[in-house]
Amino acid sequence: MQPPAVTRGAEHVVTVGGDAIVAVVLDGTAHLHGTRHEVHQQVIDVDGDTATGWVYCLAHHLYRGRDGMRDNAIAIRYRDDYLRAHGSWKIARRELVVDYTEDNAVTVPGL
Repeated sequence: MQPPAVTRGAEHVVTVGGDAIVAVVLDGTAHLHGTRHEVHQQVIDVDGDTATGWVYCLAHHLYRGRDGMRDNAIAIRYRDDYLRAHGSWKIARRELVVDYTEDNAVTVPGL
């Protein structure tokens, strides 16, 4: 039995397959004015044509609130499984873990 492409819990999302990962990102950001992911570090363990890794990020999500522009910043970790096929690496599975969030008023020049 194939696992579901996306499973959600209170603080994490597991996405399986390239098309599902793209869909989750596009669907989750379509309503935003802008986003930025600051990648801080990566830890990857390679075993032949498979690998596992952690990617640590601070994800910023700019949106228009009732009181003006806001930044919903989320400290996240991606727990990834990678596969190498035909000489290139692909993400096979991604688990999103949320460590903390903060939401602040911001000024966006030009708005």
